Amino acid sequence: MSVPYHTPFDKTDLANLGITDPWSFGIADRTHWSDMDPLAHVNNAAYLSWFENVRLAWLSARKLSYFGPGQPKFVIRQVGIDYLGEMHMNEDYVVTSRVRDYRRTSFTMDYAVYALRDGQPVLCTTSHAVLVLLAPEGGKMALTPDLITILTKQDGAISAV
Repeated sequence: MSVPYHTPFDKTDLANLGITDPWSFGIADRTHWSDMDPLAHVNNAAYLSWFENVRLAWLSARKLSYFGPGQPKFVIRQVGIDYLGEMHMNEDYVVTSRVRDYRRTSFTMDYAVYALRDGQPVLCTTSHAVLVLLAPEGGKMALTPDLITILTKQDGAISAV
């Protein structure tokens, strides 16, 4: 199966690949030599890099890229990963993301990695990360109403407060 690499997928694109709710965003790629470990499967650390890539693409697609001096920024407070199945060299895969819930100054993103095998998505890894919004001068900053609207309308996030 051929998928466009590094191109953001929305819910419809994901559904066409057989990846359905709750996922609202994704990016496809292929495993590379640099992702492998001595046991000939994807190294645990590679997944963190993939989640970072999809998170940055998600932020950009939602026009939430807080980068540069004097701008608020998102920082990771916590991350957890469940490894469900091996992935190997030269496998196409899709990393999905969505915001599950939000609090006053943070939100939780969920991720999943699907290997595309024989035209079917196979769930290999799930993850979550808690992101905190920091003010430019430091310290936590409340999520704005506009940001909350984006999280709820585009990702289906719910309030956890």
